[in-house]
Amino acid sequence: MELDDLKQNWKQRDQQLDSVLKFHVKLLRDSRLGKAQGALRRLAILLSAGLVVDLVVLGASGSFLWTHAAQPRFLFIGLLIHACAIGLAASSLYQLIGIARLDYAAPVVRIQERLSTLRIARIRTWKWTLLLAPLLWLPILIALMQGFLDVDLFQHAALPWLVANFLFGVLVVAAGVWAGRKYSHRWHDANWWQKLLRDLAGSNLTVACDQLHEMQAYENLES
Repeated sequence: MELDDLKQNWKQRDQQLDSVLKFHVKLLRDSRLGKAQGALRRLAILLSAGLVVDLVVLGASGSFLWTHAAQPRFLFIGLLIHACAIGLAASSLYQLIGIARLDYAAPVVRIQERLSTLRIARIRTWKWTLLLAPLLWLPILIALMQGFLDVDLFQHAALPWLVANFLFGVLVVAAGVWAGRKYSHRWHDANWWQKLLRDLAGSNLTVACDQLHEMQAYENLES
């Protein structure tokens, strides 16, 4: 066999090997993309359920506002709960729209950018939910007692107890904001901090991000 024939033969084998490699990379990419889509569908279901709950709270707080519009103390509590419900509903709707607009045919880098934006939105939502929970539990309790049992905690509970619980919630929120601003940059590379962020983002979104990270490796190999 002449040298030119050997070169041609090796060239053909290289082309065949390259085709086989690209085929397997495509299979792996499609598999990872399917898993990412499945995780995001589950996330969309959870967000939809959360949005329904938020809308129920909006309706209930709106009814509470209408009923107690002439009572400033209950009006303030109703507005506070209503505003928080609006914020949660807006966050859920924003995330659902982001998932719906994902183009899975786009380059992996583009999809990763969209998921990164979605991840930040979820972490921020959970951050403020956890920070405000110590402050909001008392207004929610007052609204529930008044709305369902017609019990006015402002009259039945000791004023120092109400004030102390409210101030405790304010201090917890202030301390949380201060600690986040002062130490978050120091914790950025810590394993426990990264694990916390993954937990706040949610398992489904974490799975989708992991699958896309692997897809990026396959795409780099293909290129």
